[in-house]
Amino acid sequence: MDRCPPEIHARIFAYACTDDGTTGCSLARVSRYIREVSLPYQWQCIALAGFKRVVQLAREIEKSRIRRPVFHIFLCDRHSPPPNCYPHTEDRTAYELELLPALSIILGYVSESLETLSLFSDACFYDGAIAVRHVLSFPYPHLKELTIRACCTPRQLAGFRPGDSLPCETPNLERLHLALPYHGFSSDNLQATHNLIQSISSEVSHLRFTMLDKWGSRRVVEVVHAELAASRILTPVLDLPPLDWECPSTATACPVTWDRLLPDGLRFFAIQPSPTSTFYCSCCMDLRGDVDVIRILERMSVVADKDRFAYMDRRPIRARKCRMDPLEVAGYGFVEAKNDWQTRVKNGGGCWKQKDAPDSDMESSEEEPTGSPTLPLLSSRPQVSRMSKLRRVVKRWKMW
Repeated sequence: MDRCPPEIHARIFAYACTDDGTTGCSLARVSRYIREVSLPYQWQCIALAGFKRVVQLAREIEKSRIRRPVFHIFLCDRHSPPPNCYPHTEDRTAYELELLPALSIILGYVSESLETLSLFSDACFYDGAIAVRHVLSFPYPHLKELTIRACCTPRQLAGFRPGDSLPCETPNLERLHLALPYHGFSSDNLQATHNLIQSISSEVSHLRFTMLDKWGSRRVVEVVHAELAASRILTPVLDLPPLDWECPSTATACPVTWDRLLPDGLRFFAIQPSPTSTFYCSCCMDLRGDVDVIRILERMSVVADKDRFAYMDRRPIRARKCRMDPLEVAGYGFVEAKNDWQTRVKNGGGCWKQKDAPDSDMESSEEEPTGSPTLPLLSSRPQVSRMSKLRRVVKRWKMW
């Protein structure tokens, strides 16, 4: 270590500190020399999962005498598991009294150099809207990618009247990912979504919608199809594959009579619906609408240009792995959001690339003793597609 020049060490530390901040914390505990050389690179990438982590970093910033640049940050107001993340379980005002001041200290420190920002809000819609507005109130002159995941609707973030806007300064923003419950793009939420995108940046080149709610998903797909057809990313008429109970049909794009959501210079658009399920209730959901939405989105992914459109397929809730992240059942969970952020930090696809479905869990068989004949392995049944499951449920419901 003594013979190696400090410039080479600094270059190594710059490449090493590209995770969630664990490497930087480890380097600070090796020795005084390593701590001093790696000091400017320890906070390059920071991931804060939980109320206490955010408050702790704010205190460290107040004590720090040397300004360390922060280029990528992942913020989460609370982490599940564990479900209890607030310091005062019965005092919900701690969100405004402790968390928001801590966020102000952190964002005021990192806003000048920040390039990637991911906000994951797991609080209720009221606290989530306050957190998102608070984060967007800071100027980010070098921010290139922004991800917002919250439980509040666009109407609760931005005004629903034409011309309403938020005080947000992101002149160099290129990629915007909004994971919100859109509530079927009603008239108010549709205008609020337009105001929100225009407030953040009207010149983004990459845009993604992640739906956290299933209600009104058919209307969302109609709006997206109409705007993609107007942008010449999709054809106005889509030939849909037939279902078991009807003939082949078509989906025709309606004319755009609202303020457009997609910016004029958009080069890539991605959409991710909420996870489907085989549960059916005649009083609270329309299974036929769910099938039509999936069918239209799958047809869009086939017809559209792969370089300009991506459909992020969601597997049924029952078939997904939700042990590590219970919020995955609601769509875009903590584990997925953090992995996408880390992948984008390393110049990967992140949330802009379709992920492969994980392999099914295979039961580990016990080893047979030496000399005993081995039992033949039973071949697993072929995986049933989502459309087949939905068709089977509809048939059973008709028979019932």
